[in-house]
Amino acid sequence: MFIFFALDAAGGITSLLTSDKPIFESPHAVTGIIGLALLTLQSILPALFEGNPGLRNLHGILGSGIMTLFLVHAALGLQLGLSY
Repeated sequence: MFIFFALDAAGGITSLLTSDKPIFESPHAVTGIIGLALLTLQSILPALFEGNPGLRNLHGILGSGIMTLFLVHAALGLQLGLSY
């Protein structure tokens, strides 16, 4: 999921650069950056499961929160795309 969203981010930044739009000023960009940061954190958590089994719950809760964030992110992307 991280790789998919990171590649999409590169495409989005390229699209904004070619249309002379500001890159990181939209709420869509902000939610994308926060989402990628949270996905990074979530991908690190499984390496720590053995020392602290409670992190499994955090991993699941964080994943649900990330999915909710990306639903908001999708709505903001649709709004941004329709504004062109």
